[in-house]
Amino acid sequence: MFGRLAENASLESARAEMITLAGHLASQYPATNKDIGAEVETYNDYFTDSDLRLVFLALLGAVGFVLLIACANVADLLLARAVSRAREISVRTALGAGRWRVIRQLLVESVMLSTIGGVLGSLEGVWGVRIFETTLIPEDTPAYLTFTMDYRVLAYLAAITISTGILFGLAPALRLSKLDINAVLKDGGHGGGTGSRARRLSSLLVITEMALAFVLLVGAGLMIRSFIKMARTPIGARTDHLMTMNVLLRAKKYPTEASQISFHQQLRTRLEALPGVEMVAMASNLPGDGWTDFNYELEGTPPVDPRKQPRTGAVIVSATYFPVLEIRPRRGRVFSEPDGVAGVPVVIVNESFARMSWPGEDGLGKRLRLAIRIAGALAGASSRTSSRAIPARDLTTRSFTCRSGSCHSAKW
Repeated sequence: MFGRLAENASLESARAEMITLAGHLASQYPATNKDIGAEVETYNDYFTDSDLRLVFLALLGAVGFVLLIACANVADLLLARAVSRAREISVRTALGAGRWRVIRQLLVESVMLSTIGGVLGSLEGVWGVRIFETTLIPEDTPAYLTFTMDYRVLAYLAAITISTGILFGLAPALRLSKLDINAVLKDGGHGGGTGSRARRLSSLLVITEMALAFVLLVGAGLMIRSFIKMARTPIGARTDHLMTMNVLLRAKKYPTEASQISFHQQLRTRLEALPGVEMVAMASNLPGDGWTDFNYELEGTPPVDPRKQPRTGAVIVSATYFPVLEIRPRRGRVFSEPDGVAGVPVVIVNESFARMSWPGEDGLGKRLRLAIRIAGALAGASSRTSSRAIPARDLTTRSFTCRSGSCHSAKW
């Protein structure tokens, strides 16, 4: 469920209230609500893990570097222009203008320059969001996901605009405020000895720009190299002569698990009857295209708070998944038709999971419990062959017997 906190409410108070309500429900309806609690967390904490936060922070850092490079570049240009304005500032100072007044005038000019850039940037941002929403966002986007520039974005833009205006205008302003008036006026407006200082400051700004640009180039090169290496990494399965498609069931047309199971069974039967089709399999994700996260607990371990349970990634597949991809288990067997919804729930785990969960032991026959965040296996609302996340339906728990294999897959 999604909810919006009241103005005077906190996350802790909402969590305490929901836990109390869950306790009352468990007392009133023990047959259905026994041992069922409530967990309250923010939207970002639920959908954004630590790895994704690191990606966002890296992108924010890269954008910050670009902004600093632009500021240094503009400051260098203003510093070069300040040399030609030395006589003008000297005359103003000779007529009684104080140092702070000179600095204030020059900072106002630089802030006006940054404001123009901020206005143009906001217009590009509005157009970019509209293009992004119309071309890249699917039509079935949930109503609670909006892509707009609200007051927080505009406030952030205003703060960045003013701070950058002060940042790139401060160096030339301080330089011009320290002019030797007599030397400048006698020299005829050529800077009165300030040229060498300005050149040194300009050189420092150029060095800063080059250093930041080098860091960005190195980061971009490493990212591209990692992406190419990841794209070339073998996924452990044969993909030649395979065709894939994505199937998304509408909840209104297929509201029950029975209707969803029937749809997938009929789809598979009709696809297998097509000429040239050798075998058909269904999976929540293709190999290498992501997984679904599950909380889990091992048999024999003491119970812990659901929020502190370990998590693992799993792929929900049909019984023909491994034969289609020509994947053979290291030990045990692959899935069969009696497994899953109608039979005993089983999972296939990879070697790393087995080593981590049962070090020095045989994983065959071990039992674990998964906290499933979707409704029933391939009976769920969607069967996918892409990396799009499966929508959350409910939260249930089931016990499984492990049959150790070579793939990170699960079926129930």
